Amino acid sequence: MSYEPNEPRSHAWYLLPLCLGLLGGLIMFFILRKENAQKAKRGLILGIVILPVIIGALFLLALGSDSFYDLESMSCDELQSEELAWSLEGTDEYAELTQIIQEKCE
Repeated sequence: MSYEPNEPRSHAWYLLPLCLGLLGGLIMFFILRKENAQKAKRGLILGIVILPVIIGALFLLALGSDSFYDLESMSCDELQSEELAWSLEGTDEYAELTQIIQEKCE
């Protein structure tokens, strides 16, 4: 299939840099560069711009995976707070929390 230069291409191509960041922008650029140079450049720029967003999101996810609570040094009232229980629910530290509450507060 042959395309003329600057022939309109689907806007769905922008999903590549949005989902894959710089890698998606490079893929889009090399596929569309001869067929639609303007869209290829925009895709590459979008991939470059979205890269820090993806890195930031991954960084925040990595931070959220570890708890910042020092359960050993907390008072009995702090350990029994609903906020703490809600934030640790479903994690490995939830079992540790219940064990510490039993040891410290009973």
